[in-house]
Amino acid sequence: MTLEEYITAFDEAGDRASVAAEALDYSAAAEASTFEDRRDSYVETTESFQRVFNDFQADIETLDPPDQAQAIHDEIVNEFERYDTAFSAIIEDARATTTEEEFAAIDVSALQDDARLDQLCNDLQALADNNDIDVDLECGG
Repeated sequence: MTLEEYITAFDEAGDRASVAAEALDYSAAAEASTFEDRRDSYVETTESFQRVFNDFQADIETLDPPDQAQAIHDEIVNEFERYDTAFSAIIEDARATTTEEEFAAIDVSALQDDARLDQLCNDLQALADNNDIDVDLECGG
């Protein structure tokens, strides 16, 4: 796989994940009238988002990066594994809550700490730019 093919495939996988994530319904938890309904809706939505993320993760893991992108690719895969573990822990913690206070205390910081993933995306974007590959990976940060 050439660098251009790799980065293009990475971008396309990210675009598919973005479309799938935007299609999720995040309003059900806010509209629920009981704690149990809010919790259950939150769990269902988070599980749906995790499935979207896992599809993106699988798409990236199946790519065969060229040597100049291998280190970035490996680090991205490692970050994805960290995120997947965090998703699972948050879902498990949410399921275990029995009160609003417990639910409000769920630690979601592991999913909010995306500075490393943003940096890796920016590194991949720089690699594309330095090799005249016309792509916008839409990195955060």
